[in-house]
Order: sequence, then structure tokens, then C-alpha cells
Amino acid sequence: MTPASQERSGRLASTLVWSVWAAMLAVALLAIARYGPEIPRAEDWLLVPALTGHAPSIGAWLWAQNSEHRVPLPQLAYLALLKATGGDFRAAMVFDTLALAALAAAMMLAARRLRGRTSVVDALFPVIFLHLGHWDNLIWSWQIQFVASTLLAGAFVLIVVTWSETLTPPRAALTALCLVALPLCGANGLALAPVFALWAVYTAARVSRTSPDSTARTTAALLAGGAAVAAALVAVYFIGYERATWYPDSPGRSVTARIAAQFLAMAFGPGVAVSWRVLVVVTLAVVTATLVLLILRLRDGSAQGRQRAVGLLCIVSAMLLLAVALAWGRGGRVATSGLSRRYALLAVPLLCGVFFAWQLYAPRRWATRVQAALLLVAVALLPANTRAGLAARDWVEQGMDAVRHDIAAGMPRPLLAERHRPFLLHWDGERLAAGMRMLGNAGIRPFAGLPDDFGVEEISVADAPGGTVRLPQPRHVYAVRLSVAPDAGSPSATGIRLAWRGTDGSVRREAVPPPAPGEAGDSFATLWINDVVDRFTVEADEPPRLRGLRLLLLSRPRAETHAPRRPAASAPASSARAPAASQAARTGG
Repeated sequence: MTPASQERSGRLASTLVWSVWAAMLAVALLAIARYGPEIPRAEDWLLVPALTGHAPSIGAWLWAQNSEHRVPLPQLAYLALLKATGGDFRAAMVFDTLALAALAAAMMLAARRLRGRTSVVDALFPVIFLHLGHWDNLIWSWQIQFVASTLLAGAFVLIVVTWSETLTPPRAALTALCLVALPLCGANGLALAPVFALWAVYTAARVSRTSPDSTARTTAALLAGGAAVAAALVAVYFIGYERATWYPDSPGRSVTARIAAQFLAMAFGPGVAVSWRVLVVVTLAVVTATLVLLILRLRDGSAQGRQRAVGLLCIVSAMLLLAVALAWGRGGRVATSGLSRRYALLAVPLLCGVFFAWQLYAPRRWATRVQAALLLVAVALLPANTRAGLAARDWVEQGMDAVRHDIAAGMPRPLLAERHRPFLLHWDGERLAAGMRMLGNAGIRPFAGLPDDFGVEEISVADAPGGTVRLPQPRHVYAVRLSVAPDAGSPSATGIRLAWRGTDGSVRREAVPPPAPGEAGDSFATLWINDVVDRFTVEADEPPRLRGLRLLLLSRPRAETHAPRRPAASAPASSARAPAASQAARTGG
């Protein structure tokens, strides 16, 4: 190939690769603009006290444990973004996407630097970092936790592969900062820090031994100091640590090994679930071949080559350690419900390390073949990854649409929290209600302006002819509670239905859900209405069940006849028209 044709081929490859990068970034940003929820979900609510000035101690809040994670660095970044945007919970989504796009671009530039030109295979980086299979990470701000540790792991990959004999103090300082930051990004960063620190210590010893000048001593001191601080933070992490008891133990070593292998394969995205067996075998084969390649390089290579090879071995080993730790910690749940889509992002640095190992140490022909194979697998899985992302979108949209509907109808914040607790924060209804009140009082939409009070009117079904309860005038009713007394002869909500005509003229008929116990021994079954109605019809499979049944209408206060009051403390959390709570399981990691 002539120099002119090589130059032309390089320009075409560069245009293609950067076009892929720009297109995937644009799609991700458009997804945020169209579907990014403005309403906090799950751990997003942990930011509300600090955002609104209700956290008693910012230091304690930053260091507080969430599942296995202490995430002071991501939380601090998330809080800064919220403060800068006036409480816009979509800000971190944009930040995460731009940060991952920047990391992909840095990988592409590093590959060009090492090769001397851009190759089509460099499109692997935008494909694996920005595909829609990462929807749970890109379109959920709390996932800045996963993004932060991924950025630091990616930065470490770049530091290793661009390492040279003249390692400068600024470069050593950057390495030290990455090491120190990793344990501050949760258990996913904690697992990587010790192995990365080993490379820093090895490099510091080698630099101080081969170059005794003051610059070398400064460089070595920075690397060793960063490794020491990282080790200290790993130790401090476990002071006062409490095990997350809501995750079942791993069933055993074989299950742990299987889940770890699946996690490594998820570096290609959650779409690998279409063929776990094949893609796990492919991933393990590539990782094994890479380890062999690096070990051989240690035995026969220049000092600089050995230095990089040790670094890449540390990267692959750290990812293997993360895989085992995650599989052991989540094995009990994953064995029954499968790996969460979110974990795919944490495995992506593995592919980056593999890519650069072959670029640096394999014959050119073999390097191109392996890199092309990685790209082909990633591209082939784009449809499956996109489907996984859209499934996440649909689930979140279903829940958010239900919340938005009730907000638009002016549902009081206590009832809003009660109804949507299974979707928004299923494990802590009190925190959710308090968070809504804090956001509303701080003037942060969409909770600003929502009331806290509502009217409660008791109606006896025994006084309703034919089971029909007629209201004096049409009224906006949020919900109907069926109050069941605790004595043995009391009625049960089982087999009871409620029918009403909505504002659109259609008749709705729904079965009353099972009652939940209250603090005083009463039981409450709640049916959500949130519509203007003038009558209810109570139906029962066994009409005698209706004797003694009491209805509590939760509605907009009517100042002329009913003084508004807050809900009873014993009112239970109830079922909602939101996605099942099992799908909104506490995330934490």
C-alpha cells in the first residue's frame, strides 16, 4: 500500500470511527432529553436532605453506608450538580453520558497514538461505552456511582498503556489521585484499588532504582504515597461496616464461578443474555489468551514493555477480582433473578485492557484480528443491548407516568408517597414522604405547590341502599380506604369490589386489595381513585361481608363541611398502579 493510499485509508477510518462516536453520543443525549425522569427514584432520594439543607452533618451523610457501598466522591459530585442546576435530577445523567463519551474518545486517541493511525476497530470504544444497553446507568443519575469507578478504571488503563520511561511527577500525581479516589466510589471501586496499588508500588520501586535524580524521587514518592493512602482508605472503609442482610448468601462456589464468568461477558452489554453459554466461552477464551500473551511478554521484552505488561496484568486481575467479589456478594439474588443490567458498565474496562494488550504485544495481524472480533461481537449485540435498554425505559416510564398523573391531579404529598412507594423508594416510605416535603418546601418541581392536607370522611356501607354510596356532590376523591376492625366477627376485604364512574364517563370496577395492619390493630385496604366521582357501588361475593364495613374517603378538603386533617399515623402503605416493587429492588450495588 502506497503512503498516499495509507493516508486516505486512515482519513476514512478516522471519519467512520468519530462518526460512530458522535452518533452514539447524540442518541444517548436525545434519550435523556426525551425520557430522563425529573423525579428522583430509589437512591436519588438520599440526596434530598443534603440538597435542601436538612442533612445534620454533611460528613456523616457522605460516609454513610448504602448496601455495601460508601460513595462520598460520587455523592459529592452528584450534590454539586444538583446545586448548580437548582435541583434538576437529570443533571448527573448528562454528566455521566458526557464523561463516558470523553473516556471513549480518550481510548480512541490512545489507540491512534500507539498505532500511529486510526483504525476502524477503534470504533469498539464508543460502541461498548455508549450503547443503550447502559440505559440504567445513563438515564438514572444515582448511577454516577458506577460511572465514577468506571472512569477511574479507564483512566488507569490509559495511564498504563501510555506509560513511558520518562514518567513525570504530574503523571504520577494523576495515578495517585485515581488510586485514592477508587475506594471512595463504593465497593466496585474498592475491589480494584488494591491491585492497582500494587502496580503503583512496583513502578515506584523501579523508577527510584533506575533513575536516582530528584524528579524520579518525586515521581516515586507520589506513586508510593498514593498507594499507601489507597490502602489506608480500604482499611478505613470497613470501620463500622455493616453487612447488607437483605441479600441472600451465595449458594456455593460453582454458582459464584458461573456468575463471575457471566459478569465478565457482560462487558459486551446486557444483550449477552441472548446466548450466555457461547458468549461466556468467547469472553473467557479471549481473557485467557490475553493473560498468556502478557505473561510471555514479561519473560521476553524491554523494560518499558514489561512495565506496561505488569500494568495490564494488574488491570485484568483487578477485573477478575471484581467479578468474583460481585458474584459472591450477589450470588444468592442473581441465582434466582439474574444479573442486573447495570453491572455491564463495570465490566467494560476489561475489554479496554484486552484491546490494548493485543495492540502492544501481539503481531500486527493477530492484533487486528482479535480487535476486529471484539468489535464484531459488540456490533452484533447492539440490537439485543438496545432491546434491554428499551425494556428499562418502558418500566421506568410506566412508573413515572403514574407519578406524574397524580402530581398533575394535585394529590397531597403524603398520599403521593404512600401510593408510589413501591416504585420510588420501596424500602423506606418515611424517607420518601419526608423527601417530597423537603423538595416541595424548597420550591423544587414537581413537588412545589402540592398540598400536605386532605379531607377524610367516614361512611358506613350499612347505611348505603343496595351498596351504593352517593356523595352530596361530585368530589375529587384520591382514594378509598376500607377500615376493618380487629375483632373476630368483623368483615374482610376479600371478595369485595368497588365500582365508580370517572370523569370520562367510563365505569371502573376494581377488586379491593388485601388489607394491611395499622398501628392500632385496625386493618386498612386502600383503593386508589384520583378522579372526580359522585357515587360508589360496593359489591361483594358474599353480601353479609358488607355488614359493619366502613369506608374512609380521602379527598380534597371541603372547608364548608369538613376540616382538613393529616392522614392517621397508622395508615398503611398500599398497593399502587406502579411497576412491581420486586423490579424496583433496592439497588445499592
